[in-house]
Amino acid sequence: MSMNKICIIGGGPAGLSSAIKAAESGFDVKLYEMGEIGDNVRCAEGFIDTLNLLEKPEAGIRFKVKEMLVRCSDETYKLDVSPIRLWMIDRREWQRHLADKARSLGVEILENYPVTPDILKKMKDEYLWIIDGSGVIPVTSRLYNFQWFYTKNCGVTFQYLIEGDFTFLHEKILAGLEPRYTGYYWIFPKGTYQANVGIGILKYEGQVLRHELDRILEKEGLTRDYGYTIKQAIGGLCPNVIPHKVVYDNIILIGDACGLTSPFHGGGIDLACISGKVAVEAVLEERVDTYKQELLKIIGDKLSLEQELVNFWEAAGFELVNRLLKRFSKYKKFPYLIMNPAKYSQQLITLLKILKNTEGKSKRVH
Repeated sequence: MSMNKICIIGGGPAGLSSAIKAAESGFDVKLYEMGEIGDNVRCAEGFIDTLNLLEKPEAGIRFKVKEMLVRCSDETYKLDVSPIRLWMIDRREWQRHLADKARSLGVEILENYPVTPDILKKMKDEYLWIIDGSGVIPVTSRLYNFQWFYTKNCGVTFQYLIEGDFTFLHEKILAGLEPRYTGYYWIFPKGTYQANVGIGILKYEGQVLRHELDRILEKEGLTRDYGYTIKQAIGGLCPNVIPHKVVYDNIILIGDACGLTSPFHGGGIDLACISGKVAVEAVLEERVDTYKQELLKIIGDKLSLEQELVNFWEAAGFELVNRLLKRFSKYKKFPYLIMNPAKYSQQLITLLKILKNTEGKSKRVH
């Protein structure tokens, strides 16, 4: 075994970020991707950097998001998100750019090469470290028999790629909240005449998401009768809990394989990129045993705040959330506060707990 060889499984944001970091650090890197880089993307394609740790995407940007519309009951709230590092991207284009960058640094990328548990077992003897960014459900979980963890701790999504007139969302994205489920639907335009339209349920209770999304298309006027056409349908899981163990022998979990999507909105590009880099730093500095702790130092406040927002949402109920949105959306800095957890997480968590307790007492009195 060469002491300089690193294997990376998965050519998504986590794996590619890890590969680039490893190559820049002097490792001999080989990356295995089950399909082709940029294919089979299951994502609304919003790139948000709430921790201000990532570079602006070097390729694939469709537009900088300046405003977010939040549909709640009969109201539509307008949130100024221009100060937030949020872009709509084409992930296929962006990931292929990252792959080209990795290759230019000497990374060997093997596409159409699925890694099975048997192959992974053999790889353990060949490589110093294996970094698993194979998504959900990761190959490591199939080798070590903890697949159940991901299905138990996941949000569920379903999305259409729709063509039609989306000029009404110029430099905007839209999210809709409904009392039927804990989650939201979205209309994220990729340009003037194309958008990702989907639904994500944070606490899945057996809903048929395709039926829910078809209902939402009727509600939003995005059906064939209005000139809109469904071009593609995809579904997926959003693992939103980090496993207790994230290192198995010489295998390190990153990205979705590490349970790293937002508990609040299901996005995971930023967490994928961060974890991929932190994993390489842990190998480089010979402190893989503290990889999880080092990762949580960076993203822990963000995840705690987002989980508390979900807890509040579930405990308080839809009507209170709607009232609070109506009240706080008037403040220009409201989205900035929510989306800058490094600065405001503890204050916001305290406020949410106070609001939750106050509402609970109010319900008991009545």
